[in-house]
Amino acid sequence: MTLPRQFWDTPERIDALPTGHIVARGISIVPENRRIFPEMTVLENLEMGAYLRRDREGIEEDLERIFGLFPVLVERIFELIQEIHRQGTTVFVVEQNANMALSIADRGYVLQTGRIVLADTAPNLLQNEMIRKAYLGT
Repeated sequence: MTLPRQFWDTPERIDALPTGHIVARGISIVPENRRIFPEMTVLENLEMGAYLRRDREGIEEDLERIFGLFPVLVERIFELIQEIHRQGTTVFVVEQNANMALSIADRGYVLQTGRIVLADTAPNLLQNEMIRKAYLGT
């Protein structure tokens, strides 16, 4: 959503406005540290950010753009990790995307409730049937 130029040129106090009026002006909080709706999917959480919008086509376009940017960012981050590793620095990565992490790792560790329950080389973990079913979706 692009806001008109006058929105930026004319300061307006919003601290006394009801939350709904603030959100309707295009202002919202971006949660961090997983402070989202955990019972909802990523898509559902993103759609919550557009609940005041009525332009379904525009929402779909925005979601497509967001999802397009996300794989690019993930790939770039993993490329940077690999580059740092190639330069001789050990990198310890905590990552939920087990396929991606193990594809660039030398070793992997599986944690459950904060404890290491399995440790092995990345190729061995990728071939481990338990790991494949539990974490790799195969």
